Order: sequence, then structure tokens, then C-alpha cells
Amino acid sequence: MFNRIREEKGFTLVELLVVILIIGILIFVAAPSFLGQQDKAHDSGMKQQLTIAYKAAKADAVDNVPQGTFKTGAELRDVIVASEPQLGEVLVLDTPADSSGNIQVNTTNDGSLELVGESTSGNTYTLTAAPNGAQDIEARGATARRNLGGARYAAQLEATNTG
Repeated sequence: MFNRIREEKGFTLVELLVVILIIGILIFVAAPSFLGQQDKAHDSGMKQQLTIAYKAAKADAVDNVPQGTFKTGAELRDVIVASEPQLGEVLVLDTPADSSGNIQVNTTNDGSLELVGESTSGNTYTLTAAPNGAQDIEARGATARRNLGGARYAAQLEATNTG
């Protein structure tokens, strides 16, 4: 009887519990890192959409009279959507940006452009652009900035962590 038990191959209960414990520890360590990467991807997508919308508005502003000024309101939204159709569902006017990934389009009397978007991770991004020579645009709790301007425009992308 004892020879038969010794000849059987298999894992003991202790060995199986040790393997399950190791797998549990690996999941516990890796899960927060994975979830952080998803938030970074959502943030990156919002920043990319803001940059695309800005470049479309900037391309149109070169042809505007007076040259270098941004169109306003629905006209600007239509210009951006005509250039970048994938932004048609996310660009909104005069309503606060929300976590669904919408981008709010604003223009001011001095010719400045402001694009505000909130990623699904809860971070709000504001891209402000003004023709060179326009008054400086105040920073609003920026934690990160990136210069997106060209020869004729001063633009910056600001990030505010609201989540």
C-alpha cells in the first residue's frame, strides 16, 4: 500500500497553495501599474485630440482676415470638423467639458483660442493659443506645459489633475 502512494506523481496541497499565493502577490503588485497605464492612455488621447483641433484651427487662421485670427463659435467648430471629421462628436460649444471626452471650444475678443477637454481619468487639459502679440493668457493650476506654438502663434497645453 505504501509503495503505491510513493509511486503516484502529483502536487501536494501545500505546493498548490504556495503557487496560488505567488500568483496572488504578482497580481497585487502588477494591477495598480496596469490601471495607471490605462489612465495615461486616456490622458494621451485627450492631449492628442486637443492638439489636432488646435492645428486645424491654426491652419484655418492663416487664411482668415485679418490674417492670423481664429474664427469664433460654430464657425470655428465647423472648420475643425471639416478638417478633422473624427472630432465631430467630441467638439462642443459653450458647455463645460465633461468626463465623456468632450472638448469645449472657446474664442475671445483678442483673437485667442481655448480648447478644454477632460479625459476619462479625471484630468482636465486646457490648450490656449493666441496670435503673437496678444496679451498673455494666465496659467490655471498647470502641472504640465508643452509648447505647441509656431512662428505666428503662442500656444501651451496645461494639465490640471482633478481626479
